[in-house]
Amino acid sequence: MTGPDLPATLEGDLIRRARDRAVPKLSIRRAAARIGISPEHWGNIERGHKSAGATETPRPLSPSASMLAKMAGVVGVTPGELAEAGRQDAARELEEMQRRRPLAVVPTQGPGPLDALPDDEAIAAAPVLAAVRERVRMAAEMNPGRPLRGADVFPREHDPRARLWDRLAEAGREMLPDGFSVDQLAAMLVAELAVRQGGGLAAG
Repeated sequence: MTGPDLPATLEGDLIRRARDRAVPKLSIRRAAARIGISPEHWGNIERGHKSAGATETPRPLSPSASMLAKMAGVVGVTPGELAEAGRQDAARELEEMQRRRPLAVVPTQGPGPLDALPDDEAIAAAPVLAAVRERVRMAAEMNPGRPLRGADVFPREHDPRARLWDRLAEAGREMLPDGFSVDQLAAMLVAELAVRQGGGLAAG
């Protein structure tokens, strides 16, 4: 049996249908960029198997609970829908992600700051965003229960990213009662750096 003849998994079909319903339309490239994985890997998960050559047997592919929960967060799938698709483990992971907000970094449905970038810059920015999200996660663990400052996320002295974080956070407090979430701040910071540097970003 060849790859195209294999049926999609319930979880993969759930993610694909939710992505197709997104407004504005969400491509595989942009969805994958939001959680720092390749478009090929995202597509393989939607199909439920890893692509193979004409003479090879496709291999079934089932993502980890954490990976599936992140994908669900991007396209707006609920924990209940994941459970109905037979992935109770991913449903519990997504519920835990949502419970930890706003200190946890949880991908959100809908257009984000990186969507304003050209495709090549958005894809290049994905690993940088992943690195910033990891910094945010560690900073949140070290500073529980209080808003993160730029110096918490970027502790190196005179790091311009710390000043940019603080300026974005201040703008958020002026615009919204609760300000921007840490995930919004991380994405806006990376998008701003990409614009300033013409897409020549480096993770770190």
